[in-house]
Amino acid sequence: MKLGIVLSDLHIGTGHRKGAVNIYDDFREDDRLAQLLRRYDLPPHQDDEVHLVLNGDIYDLLKVPVNGKFPDAITERLSLFKLEQCLTGHPVVVEALKRFLASPKHRITYQPGNHDM
Repeated sequence: MKLGIVLSDLHIGTGHRKGAVNIYDDFREDDRLAQLLRRYDLPPHQDDEVHLVLNGDIYDLLKVPVNGKFPDAITERLSLFKLEQCLTGHPVVVEALKRFLASPKHRITYQPGNHDM
């Protein structure tokens, strides 16, 4: 069976630390996203072809500060820095995506949104 999952507007930021509020990160569902993706490795879906579409605003790079500031001009270098901060802040999500892609029957399409740029 071929299945499709479409997710958008997750707005993943730099993560949440225990005991500290991060007002710049709207995403708090790391475990639930991992649980959702894990379902497609288990019966009855373990043999299905699954296409995950990350349909915009998955990462919220606009809310990632650089040296405590929010620069207006974003270079490729700054974008990579900001994305690295998001990936580091949400290791459960990163591992869930890696595990999802470990199946040769799974694929991901990433469609950038205005917050991803």
